[in-house]
Amino acid sequence: MADRPLLDTGLFVMGFARQATNGFLNGIEGDAFVRTFAEGGGNAAYIAGHIAFTDDATLKMLAGKAGVLSESEQKLFGGGAAPTENTADYPPQAELIAKMNALRDDLVAYFSSLSDDELTAPVEGDLAQFGDTRAKLMTSIAWHEGMHAGQLTVLRRQLGLPRVFG
Repeated sequence: MADRPLLDTGLFVMGFARQATNGFLNGIEGDAFVRTFAEGGGNAAYIAGHIAFTDDATLKMLAGKAGVLSESEQKLFGGGAAPTENTADYPPQAELIAKMNALRDDLVAYFSSLSDDELTAPVEGDLAQFGDTRAKLMTSIAWHEGMHAGQLTVLRRQLGLPRVFG
């Protein structure tokens, strides 16, 4: 593959964010997966689903790809949804994490299919607030995920789980 610094940088930050998220999710199991870690905050199930929701929505807006998440999952994980501590409200943990990672693979494939001219072409509509080009959106996607992944570190501490980095 030809050296494409713009694409490579965007894919790196998205990949690093996903590696961190998966690392932070590792070991949060059973009831802990739906445990709210702060007043008014989310839980690991909501965070994993919300990150999947974001990738799904981005693929729909940028690539016109049909959504992977069901309508009920979109409501459960969309912005402003109210996380619950009821395991039955969420898809099974392994299924949810697999869907989150599959959607990221689809998003990476989408960005990888673009030429440099397409990566730097203007983005219009709602996504433009997060980056005015597709290349810049890759960094916003990583930042958004990193913000939520950081929330998982609070839960990990409360659960007595080991640090993932350092």
